[in-house]
Order: sequence, then C-alpha cells, then structure tokens
Amino acid sequence: MIASRKHGFIFIKTKKTAGTSIELALGPFCGPDDILTPISTRHDLQRFRDTGVRAQRFTTPDLAKRYLRALNKGSPKLLKAVLREVEASGFWAHARPGAIREMVGPFWETAFRFTSERHPYEKALSLAAMTGKELESVVFNDTRYVGHPWYLEDGKLIVDRVILHDHLARDFAQVLTHLGLPSTDLPHARQTDRDRRPAGEQMTASQRAFVYEQCAPEFELFGWER
Repeated sequence: MIASRKHGFIFIKTKKTAGTSIELALGPFCGPDDILTPISTRHDLQRFRDTGVRAQRFTTPDLAKRYLRALNKGSPKLLKAVLREVEASGFWAHARPGAIREMVGPFWETAFRFTSERHPYEKALSLAAMTGKELESVVFNDTRYVGHPWYLEDGKLIVDRVILHDHLARDFAQVLTHLGLPSTDLPHARQTDRDRRPAGEQMTASQRAFVYEQCAPEFELFGWER
C-alpha cells in the first residue's frame, strides 16, 4: 500500500494481481512524507539494496526503528520477525480500506485511489503455484484470491481506477500519465513456473463454481467469463 501526498494518490494493494510490481515501480517517486508499507522480507531487502527505497511512516516509532535496523543489517531473520508484527497490526501491504482511511485521514477523500485486479481463476492458480499446494486445497481452503473487499463497499466502487492484469502495462502507463509521473517499466516481482493454459481449463466445474460464489461481485463488475 502506498499513500503519496506528494503525488496525490493512494494505491490499495490486492493479492496476486501484480501489486508488488506496482509498488516497486512507484516507490522511487515517493517523498519523505509519503506512506509506504513493507512488501515482504525478500523484496524489502532487495529494494533497499538496489534503490535505497524503504517502507516508511507505516507503524509506531519503535517498530519502524527495528525495521530500519533489520534493513541496515541485511538480516532476513530480524526483518521477518518485524513484518509479522506489522501484519498483526492490520496496517500492512494488503491493508483494507478501513485501516487506510484511519491512517491517512482526510487525504482519503482527495486522493486519486487505484488498485489492481485479475480474474479470480488466474489468482487461484497463481496462489497454488506460489504456495506449492494442490489447486483443490487452495480453492476451498485458501481464499486469498478474493479481491473485492479491497475496492467495493456496499456494492459500490471506492477507487477511481482498477488496473486490470490482462492490460497491466497499458493501464499502469495510463495511471502514470494521469498522475503526471514519468513513464517507467513494471519489474517482474514474482514469477512462478506453472501450466499456462487458460485458468478455466485447468479447474474442475466444482472449483469454478466455488470460486465464482466467493468472487461474484468481481465477475459482475468486470464482466468476466465463468
């Protein structure tokens, strides 16, 4: 999650939708008063080494101090422990809108709010590849592929733009233009080896039906095929 007062935007990070790539691309544009939440142990250490960009203004002074100490030491073990505390606080990379509103205050109303989204079938497959679990287990027991709570409230869209994974580079470029930011490429933050056939072909009818049930508002909003 990024809240940039410098550039007037809030990026709400969903799961398995190239959100990490978007965060990595936007981070270098942010100013010292902007909020950047941690991404992950690996990505935060690499980002800090490569660009000097780090998470900031996202937590208590004590936890922020320990976060920076872990980064400076390059210690995955220390950083992982800190990030567990950050996630438990509710304000982390995938913070929900309510937590973001509480953190940013009136800026929520004036900011250009955007997020990213992807077909739920694709998210389920990506999640299975990332975790190494069977797709059946992921579909029915790990619903991190559900995205609408991050951008829909009472059935209404609470963001100004949704970057769709199928048009990722184009949509991201349009957001940069809207914000008056220079063009930049999206890094490939997370890659997994998996079957690249259409997601629907790799899922059983019962798996597709269950995912649809969990993600019905997304199918309706974006007109995705079942």
